[in-house]
Amino acid sequence: MFCLNCGNAIEEGDAFCENCGHKIEAPKYTPCVHCGQLSEEADALCKFCGKNVSQADAETRQQSNATPTKTGPAATKNAPKPDLQARMLLIFLLDTSIGAAAYFNHLIINLSLFIMDVNADSIAKDLFDMAIIRFSDSIDVLEDLPDVTDPEAAQLLTGGDASYSAPIRAALSMIEEYSGTYINSYKPWVIMITTGEPTDDITAVSQELKNIQSADKARFMTLGVLDYDSTKLKMLTDVVFRQKGTDFTSFFEWLSNCIKVIVRTAPDEKPQLPPLTGDVYRDK
Repeated sequence: MFCLNCGNAIEEGDAFCENCGHKIEAPKYTPCVHCGQLSEEADALCKFCGKNVSQADAETRQQSNATPTKTGPAATKNAPKPDLQARMLLIFLLDTSIGAAAYFNHLIINLSLFIMDVNADSIAKDLFDMAIIRFSDSIDVLEDLPDVTDPEAAQLLTGGDASYSAPIRAALSMIEEYSGTYINSYKPWVIMITTGEPTDDITAVSQELKNIQSADKARFMTLGVLDYDSTKLKMLTDVVFRQKGTDFTSFFEWLSNCIKVIVRTAPDEKPQLPPLTGDVYRDK
């Protein structure tokens, strides 16, 4: 952030500029009536679509007046919600098989810090949705984050073998439902964090993933930890990350920065994502 009076760099949350003493007014945001992106209330034109932030054109108003609004559960079931803000869905697929016991506490701690960091960003907090699916011999879709972000409780859950097809298909079903709910959304991300190799045949599900990704409906990535099977992960996606050791700090810092960039970019534009650094890199 920068002071609007003198241009000096300031920290978010500062009440006054250290350089000139100017009072810092926190910007207020309003959704653009055309594209739904957030713009500062003082802006006349949307920085995403270039149209007037608060004034719909005549065609939009006429269409709105001519189309009756239906209400009630029967009218809205399975119909897209007229959500004004573009939203992003991130799904974590967390391997909880026996091989994950060596690093799972570290993973959960860094995941907790990631959630806190994203929630500390006012824009990302409002536009970002997250889901977690644990998997080993079976899958568990978590609705309560403390179930997975408590290291002691999470450590007790590791065991069994890793089956990949079920959690991947659960994530794809979640994406389909989400896309039908929010008509104005960013491309969903799915990140599988795993060790070892799958115990099931992933030929069919890998083809399903290729179809989804070739249609540009989602971005699927994997993060391999310890003795993972690189060949099997590359059957699922071209984006395979390798984690050095069991300190996930670099990966989640990168991921948090990616989220903050994406939600500040128009959904139809390609975001300029930061490079990977530290203990994680692309497995090529």
